Amino acid sequence: MKNFFAFGVFALLVVGMAPASSAGDAACTGALPVGSYDNIKVTGGVCVIGPGTIVLGSIDVENGSALFVNSGAIVRGSISKKGLGSLEIFGAAIGGNVKSEDGSSFRLHNNTVRGNLELIGNNGFPQEIFANFVGGNLKYEKNLGGVAANISNNRIGGNLECKDNVLPPVGGGNTAGSKKDQCAGL
Repeated sequence: MKNFFAFGVFALLVVGMAPASSAGDAACTGALPVGSYDNIKVTGGVCVIGPGTIVLGSIDVENGSALFVNSGAIVRGSISKKGLGSLEIFGAAIGGNVKSEDGSSFRLHNNTVRGNLELIGNNGFPQEIFANFVGGNLKYEKNLGGVAANISNNRIGGNLECKDNVLPPVGGGNTAGSKKDQCAGL
């Protein structure tokens, strides 16, 4: 029942809030002004997206960049990060997928991700996935962090799969369709 409630609230946020106009595509370095944007490209340095910001499309984070998304931000599309730099998302609603590949650290807390959450080949600390609702699968694979990742208290509509990580993740309290490989006991 809680999953349906979380999805219902998410659907109202993502579908029910149509901004009057958008600022178009934006390149982001620094704090992005609150508003509505079609797509965001993080081109270098650090991008901070605050409460009340709506991204109608997706966010693409380039190598060497970092993205911080704060509580109350809405991304109707996906967030994709490839290459070095950190990814931190706290309390956001994301309509698509979240993927971090070959990056550094990541912290994902209290988010609603309607699609899949994939963390592949990251090498940094911290690596935290805590109290998220993921509508699809959560895949944690080939990560190299010097401290085991903490994957705890997530509700996953699909599968929780962890394999080929240097250190097996720790945590617990996750619900998923199935839990596989290094995440079987989480």
